[in-house]
Amino acid sequence: PEVQEATIASILEAAEADVLTRNQTALPIDAASIKSVFSQIKLSIDDTRTDKTTDNKVSCAASLKIEVPAAMLNDANTLASTAKTSTLTEISQKMGMMTAGSTLKKDISFTAQKTDDGKKIKVDLFDLKSIATVPSTLAYYTLAKPAVDSKLASDAKAASDAQKAAFDKVKSSNAAANKAINELWKNLPAETQAQHMDAQKTWIKKKETECAAQASSVKKPDATAASSPATGIIAAAPTATPAINYDADIARLNCDTKMTKERFNELQILITQ
Repeated sequence: PEVQEATIASILEAAEADVLTRNQTALPIDAASIKSVFSQIKLSIDDTRTDKTTDNKVSCAASLKIEVPAAMLNDANTLASTAKTSTLTEISQKMGMMTAGSTLKKDISFTAQKTDDGKKIKVDLFDLKSIATVPSTLAYYTLAKPAVDSKLASDAKAASDAQKAAFDKVKSSNAAANKAINELWKNLPAETQAQHMDAQKTWIKKKETECAAQASSVKKPDATAASSPATGIIAAAPTATPAINYDADIARLNCDTKMTKERFNELQILITQ
């Protein structure tokens, strides 16, 4: 049991150091918050086998099992996918870990020996840094999630506000163009209106068709990420898309305004003739 506890402590100590090293974006991450995440993960060492003993140093092989709450693993993987970076499941698989649901397993090798005073056991785990990557990644993603969610919500609101402002401006221009042509049409002599009524109806139908086509051709924006390992997963979070997207409406209104102004000029010519 002492060897197993020392091995687990060694893994978590390396994982904690790795989380703190990753935190380049000044997230509110400290040793206490990391330990809080670790407390929800169960690490166990099973099937310990002694390979050889040399000068009080024991070489061992064992099976490491990491049990992660399913919801925590799902949140971590979702965050990684959102930020276009490797998920915890993908990282584990690259390390040769066996995965079964939210439980990860890997064969490990280590040496153990008592300190000179005989009070502690010192463990040297082969490939410690790689093994510690799993709990460190889980902790980092878990602790980064609130900040990422907040950033995405803030960016989405800013994007929506900017698009709404652009939409309102285009809508105002369109309203002015339509008001102008309606007033101009009303001022045309009844005889001229009757003469050009069919042409006016045809133009309206053409305008509606063409502008609807332009609106439907607008592609919905994708959330794309610019991954930046140097600044962490927050910088790698995708560009937020507005909660309400006005691109199609803006395209339709711009088309409507343009065609309306063109028709306005044509009608003005009719007045002068």
